[in-house]
Amino acid sequence: MKQIKSLFVGICVSVVLLVGAGASFGQGAVEPSYEVSMHILMGSDESGTKSDIPSSLNPVTQQLRSKVGYSNFRLAGTIIGRMANQGNFEYKSYSDLFGQDPKFRSFIELTLRDLRPGAVDGALKFDTLRFGARIPIVTGYRKDDAGKEQPIVNYEQIGLTAGRVGVFENTPTLLGTLDVPSGTEMIFLIMTVKPLDR
Repeated sequence: MKQIKSLFVGICVSVVLLVGAGASFGQGAVEPSYEVSMHILMGSDESGTKSDIPSSLNPVTQQLRSKVGYSNFRLAGTIIGRMANQGNFEYKSYSDLFGQDPKFRSFIELTLRDLRPGAVDGALKFDTLRFGARIPIVTGYRKDDAGKEQPIVNYEQIGLTAGRVGVFENTPTLLGTLDVPSGTEMIFLIMTVKPLDR
């Protein structure tokens, strides 16, 4: 009888310990998560450019007007992803970002690695940030069997790579610029990182 009681007590203690361990594991296992938005703005001096920029980016565009002198900005695209603490995010897709012939689309990619809290409250840092695009460049023309001229297209790589990038939560941050092949516009990469609830 004593052995049965001891066994019963042992099972009860084990169950309590396992439940407690499971509860603490469940609370500590979920890392903080963040929504990362990469806004791709195009700046130019073209009149009549439609301005469909989110109001949250107005402070950034005002600063850009004074720094780079472009009079108009438009939102060319937004990439949104979710990352956990110490997480990575990789995005690859085709794009009409550069406005070329639909037969020769561009390809863009975004890589973010090792998101971590910074030393200051509300600060975050990425170990690596990489934004790139493969864009079609017409290098010449050739005649097809019907005698029509067809473009000869090569894809060239452009991009921006940075290590140990720091941003603040809920603050749109300019990460860098890229020139556009047409020469009339410039790309501005602006990131906003927002903490998410469960």
